[in-house]
Amino acid sequence: MVRKKARLSIHIDMTPMVDVIMLLLTFFMMTTQFRPEEAVDVTLPYSHSEFELPQSDVMTVWVSNTNQIFLGVDSPILRAELFGEEYRNKLGAQSRIKTRLRI
Repeated sequence: MVRKKARLSIHIDMTPMVDVIMLLLTFFMMTTQFRPEEAVDVTLPYSHSEFELPQSDVMTVWVSNTNQIFLGVDSPILRAELFGEEYRNKLGAQSRIKTRLRI
């Protein structure tokens, strides 16, 4: 009986191919350009008032998004009922002071 030669198994090392694939993946990730963001046209509100408020003799009243009221840079007035009294105390006899409301 004739004996066949034993075949050697072929073994392909996949490590270099994985390295090449990772390098290609990294290259394409780094060089990809995404679609640029498009600008959105926004119509901004404008003021109808032509009166310019002077920078001196002005008291600023701030109302925060948590409904806290500030007179100038002082600590907040916790209750809105006290605002009128505090406002009159700050204003005093100075009738020339104008009030600016910031929300």
